[in-house]
Amino acid sequence: MHRGPVLLCRAAAAAAGPSTATLDEVLDVAVVGGGPCGLATAVALLQVLPQGTKLKVLEASPSYTQQGAGVLLNVNGARALEAIHPRLLQSLAARSELVAGMCSYNDVTGERMPWSRGMDHAAALGQRPQGQQQQQQAPGGQGSGAPAAAPAAAAAAAGASAAGGSSWYSPGLIEWNEIRAALYEALPPGVVEFGCKALSCAAPTAAAEGAAAAEAANSAVAHNPQHQDHEDEQLHVLEVVRTAGPAAAGGAAAQQQRQQQRQQQQERVVVRARHVVAADGYFSRVRRTAGDGRTPVFRERLTWRGSLERADLGRPGAGPEGPEGRPGAPLPSWLDPEQDPQGASSSHVWTPMTAEGRPPPGPPETLVLVYPAGTSGRLVWAAFAPLSRLLAAGEPWPAAAAAAEAAEATEGAADLAASACGGDAVSAQLPGSSSGAGGAATGAAALRRLLATFSHLPADVRQLLAATPPHTVTEHGISFHDVEGFVQGAWARGRLVAVGDAAHSGPTDGQGANLALEDAAVLGACVRKHGLGPEAFAAWEAARQPRVSAILGDRTPNAAVRTPLIREAAFERLWSAEGLVAEGAVPPEVAARAADAAADGGEEAAAQVILDWSREAVRSTLLGQLARRPAPVLQPAQQAPAGSWAFR
Repeated sequence: MHRGPVLLCRAAAAAAGPSTATLDEVLDVAVVGGGPCGLATAVALLQVLPQGTKLKVLEASPSYTQQGAGVLLNVNGARALEAIHPRLLQSLAARSELVAGMCSYNDVTGERMPWSRGMDHAAALGQRPQGQQQQQQAPGGQGSGAPAAAPAAAAAAAGASAAGGSSWYSPGLIEWNEIRAALYEALPPGVVEFGCKALSCAAPTAAAEGAAAAEAANSAVAHNPQHQDHEDEQLHVLEVVRTAGPAAAGGAAAQQQRQQQRQQQQERVVVRARHVVAADGYFSRVRRTAGDGRTPVFRERLTWRGSLERADLGRPGAGPEGPEGRPGAPLPSWLDPEQDPQGASSSHVWTPMTAEGRPPPGPPETLVLVYPAGTSGRLVWAAFAPLSRLLAAGEPWPAAAAAAEAAEATEGAADLAASACGGDAVSAQLPGSSSGAGGAATGAAALRRLLATFSHLPADVRQLLAATPPHTVTEHGISFHDVEGFVQGAWARGRLVAVGDAAHSGPTDGQGANLALEDAAVLGACVRKHGLGPEAFAAWEAARQPRVSAILGDRTPNAAVRTPLIREAAFERLWSAEGLVAEGAVPPEVAARAADAAADGGEEAAAQVILDWSREAVRSTLLGQLARRPAPVLQPAQQAPAGSWAFR
């Protein structure tokens, strides 16, 4: 898969203070954003573009650190990864956690609800005939069910084997960091340029775009982008603040260190690129300054996320203070293997209940979710509440600490933003607190605000949250795009395309990362068909908008619209059997079988041999995880109350 590094050349001025640097060579593709979406897009494009293509991923952070929560890698995301490169899915299958069940609790009393349910991954993986599928006993011995409140993971696991005869995959939870790491490892060294925060993007004029498109249509230039070396070529110009050195860890001392680094090690970088992929998140600066300018709508709700090591809970002799001076937390009964053999591999959710012990109809006002993410031994949690609950707890919005952090993050950058946006610095800054951006807290401040908002939780849940290392805790306003805005020209404009959350951020429902992986696979296929340029970007937008709108816009009970779209997802593979064999990505015996198949049936037959091998490897990895767990006890189901909200 590796095609050699692509170097980002720059020249720094000798003036004191933040310096100005320009590129010695023009990039063919600048991918803005080094999260999973940007990295997957880079991998996909390098699979189909010619050797020598100058592609760079610009990542704002000076280095990758522990952040993010867990991601349910659903069937559609898995198939998108498989289409980009089979080894990607194999790598992530080894890092995923097959959740044993979902346990529901009263968020005041802590009582476990009887409709908690298990998930039959073995059946989804073809280990048990489909006719023998039964609901598993819920962790902790409670009756299980097939409730309306079943999580997305359960629905996906139950239907995975019905998707095109597939019995090789069952969705698992993976740390966001692990997805990013696997994709980063798949790129050639040096493709990701750390510490490059894009402040703005200036697009070529419409007339220049039209001329460039006409030239591309009448020559081979679109298929051979590195040969576009005309002196008068119109380019996208990205204004970037580059920060050298590794990122500091959390804490007050680290924040001071980070501020000193920014003051001493910042430089101005001008990145010129023929094509730009905006993968810089839901408040994409690239889209706001060079695209249609749309921003997501703040929904008057907040979310907090954090993670901690399971080993930090209930450590013998730990005393009242946990690691790093944090409050200690006993091991909750719902995570204790002696009391609940499957509790540590289950998800646990706390929501309000009525006086009769029933969940209220509709989405819950507040929700706390604790779950295992991947095989690293970490527990991840997420909490959701309306803004009114934070304000009622006496906490301000936006957070004062966040405002200081935002000022620090943009120190020395306002003049750069103004020059890049024709003097309008505001358009290059994050929107104000009314939109939900720029008001969030991080670290100890975010943890304090979380605990104030969720003061009603049972003691064991609050103790677990309080024991979380502050540097892993984030707070965000929940904002996403309306599907009504998914119109032609919103995601693709000339030689600029927005992908992932930059194009179509949606509710927190488990599909954000999966749709981003789909974006990458489909973009690669469009570029291979149409060449790198406006035609490919427009074709990608036309292909993606109906599907993304249907999935994110589905408001039917039990996700009746989106579920078959997810289960039946299929993508054009970007790899060839010959290419995988040449790069040593398959074992010798598989390569030999592929060669025999190619002799009889050509490339498609050889590719199917490799696909069958890869899927069996994924299946074996996942079944190995199940074999190391206590065997689930199957018993009759107990349904959740009629009309219960569907966790999906």
